[in-house]
Amino acid sequence: MNRFRALSAAAALAALAGPAGAAISTLDAAVVPLIVVADIPAAHVVSAPSWLDGVAKLTITRANGTFGCSGTLIGAGDWVLTAAHCLAGATSATVSFAQASGAPILSAASFLVHSSWNGGLENGGDLGLIRLAATAPASVTRYDLLRDADIETIATATLAGYGISGNGNTGSNSASYGFGTLRSGLNRLDTVYDFIPGSPFAYDFDNGLTAQDAIGQITGGLLQDLGFGNDEVLTAPGDSGGPSFAGTLLAGVHSFGATVGPPIDIRDNFVNGNFGELGGDTRVAFYSRWIDAAITPVPEPAVRVTLLAGLAFLGCTALLRRRRGYR
Repeated sequence: MNRFRALSAAAALAALAGPAGAAISTLDAAVVPLIVVADIPAAHVVSAPSWLDGVAKLTITRANGTFGCSGTLIGAGDWVLTAAHCLAGATSATVSFAQASGAPILSAASFLVHSSWNGGLENGGDLGLIRLAATAPASVTRYDLLRDADIETIATATLAGYGISGNGNTGSNSASYGFGTLRSGLNRLDTVYDFIPGSPFAYDFDNGLTAQDAIGQITGGLLQDLGFGNDEVLTAPGDSGGPSFAGTLLAGVHSFGATVGPPIDIRDNFVNGNFGELGGDTRVAFYSRWIDAAITPVPEPAVRVTLLAGLAFLGCTALLRRRRGYR
């Protein structure tokens, strides 16, 4: 496997501009990645009900304001997988889903981030879990994880999120396409950023031209791909924590955006949702054991104490029988 080595960590973590002055803003411009589209944003809106109705909209409260992120319902329906940077400093959060009949707004009971997360995307571990205070309705889709750790690239992935949107020629536009609408589209998880622990997936925003095929250009044509036409999308502010699916399996969690600048990026040296930019997703398979362990129910302490007491009683009974000469 030829891995993606050409981007510097600085380029991979280029800042993203979020909407200014919004009551609910997209989280931390320096670390958030949207569904920016190749045609018109309206063509990518997900109509409920759909198989994507388990993609969650997160409204997160922190000391410095209220922020929007995305996530994915997993397990039995009381856990949402998202990005660690979405949960940094969170004091409370609510979770909702796009359903035709209207799903309730659920509160977060607790937050959990991967132990390797230290606030720097270049150090990996950008994965977090929200435990819901109540189980999501049975009508909301739950997703299984992609657990094959040997899979590093997937030909086609469906990306989804509630972030702001726009067109690849002009970039993201929070004024016209603000946070809160579920959109989806396709991209190719071409390779991985192997200078980041966990090797996040790498993908680019293609417009059908070789000049804007970022990964193809960086690898000297080795990983050339011109995209999916009008189905092509890229992540942006507010999509952080949202999913990339391989089929219906959860393969990636939106983590960051990147650019190598013009002429590959058609606009500038900033990450703002233009053709020629790149995205990065935390690879779920790499962290699947951690996720499984976190969401797997364990016996209540009282049950364990009772069990141990019972074993101790049986042990004492057997000892007494031996002393009394019982067989």
